This record gives sequence, C-alpha cells and structure tokens, in this order.
Amino acid sequence: TLAPGLAVLAALTARDIWQALHRPRRPIILLVALPIGLACAWAPLPQTDFRALDHYNTAAFLLQKGLPREAESQARHGLEFDPSQARLHFVLGNALFIQGRLAEARTAFESSLKLQPDDASTHYNLALVCLELGDHATARRELDETLRLDPSHPRAPLRYPGK
Repeated sequence: TLAPGLAVLAALTARDIWQALHRPRRPIILLVALPIGLACAWAPLPQTDFRALDHYNTAAFLLQKGLPREAESQARHGLEFDPSQARLHFVLGNALFIQGRLAEARTAFESSLKLQPDDASTHYNLALVCLELGDHATARRELDETLRLDPSHPRAPLRYPGK
C-alpha cells in the first residue's frame, strides 16, 4: 500500500536525488537510505482478515432486528472464515436459542466458552438454555460462574433455580 505513494514521491524528488549524488558526502547517505526506502516500499504489510468480524456484526444487527434465521446464516458463514471466534459462536447460540433450537444453542455456547471461558454473558446464556432443557444442575453451575465472573450481572440472580 505504500509503494504507489513512494513512487510518486520518488518521481517528484528524482531531480534532487540526482543532484545529491553529485555533491560531496551526499552519495553515502543516499546509498544507505535508498535501499532502506526500497525495502520498506516492497516489504509486505500484514493484513488482517475482518470477514469473520463483519459477519459477527451483521449477525448481531440481524438479531436486534428480530431476524434470527438470517443471523444464524451470517454467524455460520463467519465461522467458515474463522472458527476460533468466540463471539461468532455466542451470536450463533443466541440465534438458535431464539428459534427454540436449544440443543444446538447449548453446543454453540459451549464452543464459545471453550474459546473464551471468562465471558459472563455466555455463561449466563448457557444457564438459560440449560434451564429450558431441564438441566438444573448445569444451570446452577453456570449461574454461579456468571456471578463469579461478574458479581454485578443484572439478571443472573433473578433466574437462579431454587431460590
């Protein structure tokens, strides 16, 4: 991405470089600076792939708009790009939960927690799924973990089974 800009800069200053080469003590500076500049211009820059993040943002937006099927599709597509994104598993779990596909939602939340075990919201959502599935022991453990990670979590104490 720097090469075009450096090429324009080089073209604009070619006359100055030519003149500097004919002055005493300047060629040494240019002989050092020129290879460094060329190496910087052609060195590959690392590029981050934001496709998975784009799919997460789209899926989260679609959930807010009440479109869980579309959100599920976006989350699954994002996971094809990067299955190590905990937030994609989380939003997928939310989309599945809203659709009533509880076993799949549980799997998605568990996948998210394998990648990001200290996320209180994921523990809480997993607890809700477990409550719906009738697995009260796991729900209690997940709510305890939610409160351990975030003692001020606004909803965890309200849904605690048996209290």
